[in-house]
This record gives sequence, structure tokens and C-alpha cells, in this order.
Amino acid sequence: MSSVHYFQRYSQLENFVTNNTLLLLSRLYNEPPFKFKMLLNEIAYD
Repeated sequence: MSSVHYFQRYSQLENFVTNNTLLLLSRLYNEPPFKFKMLLNEIAYD
């Protein structure tokens, strides 16, 4: 997977949303990984 960019290079909405989502997940993963895992479990099982 290519790296996530902080500055948008896309004009189509779906690419813009995908990039922002991956950027958010990347930042959350850089926090303690167990918190990231807890977040994903909350999203998946709610």
C-alpha cells in the first residue's frame, strides 16, 4: 500500500474520504497499539 499523504492530491470525493480515513487510522495506530485494537473492536462489534 502506498503511503498516506497529509495534503490532498485527489479531486474525487471517494479518494479524498479514503485518504482521510487511512490517515486517521495511521495516526491512531501510532498511539499505543492496544488502544487501536480496542477502537477497531468497538467499531466492529457495536
